[in-house]
Amino acid sequence: MKHFAMLLCLLVLGAATPHACIGCNFQGSDLHGADFRNARYVGSNFERTNLRDARFGGAELVGCDFRHADLRGADLSTATLTGCNLSGALLGGARIDGMKAIGARFDDAHARGVRFRDVNLTGASFMRANLTDANFAGAVVCWQSDRWREASDRGDDRIGCIDLAGARVQRANFRGALICSGGRVATGPSCVPVDARTLRRYSRSTLQGAIL
Repeated sequence: MKHFAMLLCLLVLGAATPHACIGCNFQGSDLHGADFRNARYVGSNFERTNLRDARFGGAELVGCDFRHADLRGADLSTATLTGCNLSGALLGGARIDGMKAIGARFDDAHARGVRFRDVNLTGASFMRANLTDANFAGAVVCWQSDRWREASDRGDDRIGCIDLAGARVQRANFRGALICSGGRVATGPSCVPVDARTLRRYSRSTLQGAIL
């Protein structure tokens, strides 16, 4: 049954887009340059998989495991990664502009010099990640409830930011990074540049050496 599932996944991978897969296991596979554009994957395992130069543009990935995957040079721009785990992943040279990574984990990831421009990082974690020279301009790094001002008046914090505890942030650029409110469905979220004080307070990092 396991081998049949793997064969099915490989057939899906080779099929013309759009393609989809639930619970596929690619762990440790060599998928260098593979085409996942506009794919739909749920609960799939890419742990320690070679995904160098793979293309994920427009893909929707939910609850997928990319721990220690090699994503160097991969194109993840405009992809949606919801609740995915990229802990320990190699991201050097990856294109991720415009990506949505809501609730994603980048703990211990190697993301030196990566441009997180315009990436939605609501609920994301970067504990101990190497973010040296990374660029977060235009990225959503903090968020707040619709009624955050009233909550603050009551001493009830409703602001959250990406978790940067233990992350290396030397020369990481957070100028132009955003804090967004939930907004209404009809109007969408409202975003403004986040100030350094808020980011320091809620990211669990002093951001020493970062550009703020």
